[in-house]
Amino acid sequence: MVGAGASGAQGIGFAAGNAGASHIHPSARLSFEMVALRGVQPWKGVFGQLDWRHDGDRYEARLALKVLFKTVRAQVSTGRISNGGLAPERFSETRRQGESSELRRAESKVVFSNGAPEAALEPGAQDRLSVVLQLGAMLAADDERHPPGSRILMQVVGVKDAEDWTFEVLEDATVSVPAGQYRARHLIRIPRRPDDYRMDIWLAPDLGYLPVQMRQTQQNGDVIDLLLRDVSPL
Repeated sequence: MVGAGASGAQGIGFAAGNAGASHIHPSARLSFEMVALRGVQPWKGVFGQLDWRHDGDRYEARLALKVLFKTVRAQVSTGRISNGGLAPERFSETRRQGESSELRRAESKVVFSNGAPEAALEPGAQDRLSVVLQLGAMLAADDERHPPGSRILMQVVGVKDAEDWTFEVLEDATVSVPAGQYRARHLIRIPRRPDDYRMDIWLAPDLGYLPVQMRQTQQNGDVIDLLLRDVSPL
C-alpha cells in the first residue's frame, strides 16, 4: 500500500517473509473509505477498492483509489501461489504514468521499467501490495508463530527499488471502521531512514486476516488512511 518512528516494544524474534505455511484467503472485493490529510488540506470524495482474485495457482491483486468513477492511483500485483504463499512476478503502479517491476525468480533479480539498476531478488520477496496479503496469509496459517513483540522481515519490491522491510507485531486492538467493529492484529512497518514513511496495518482474524484498516504516514505528517467499508466474495 500506498512515517513516524518505530514502536518501543522489543522484538522477541524475527521471521522471514516466506517462513512457515500460509493460508490464502478466497477471492474477495474490499471497499474502503479513505481519510487523508495533505498538509492542512483534507482529501475528500476518495474511496479505495482492493480486488483480490486467485484460482489456487495464480493470483491478481488490484488496489485502486478513486474519485467518483475516475481512478487516480492504482497498484497491481500478479504472480503465483506457492507453498510459502504469494510469489509475485510483476508489480505496477499508475499515477500520472505507469511504472512497473518484474520479479524474475528464475534469474534471482528484479528489473525496473524506468531504467533503475537491477536488484537482487531474495527468497520470499513481496511487492508493495502483495505484502499486505502475504502477512495476512502467514497469520491465518499460524498466528501463534507471530505473537505481539515479534518481527517479520522480508524484501519488498516497488517500481524503483527493492528494500528489506521490518514489520513489528503489536498487541491486538479493537478497530471501529464503517464495516463494523473488529478485533485486529496490529502491525507496523518500521521506517528505515529519516525520510521514510510508516505503515500501520490492522488484520482481522474474523475476516481471515484481511486488512480492515491500512494507514501510511509520511514524515511531514501527510496521512492516507483506508477504513474497510464492505467485503464481498468475487
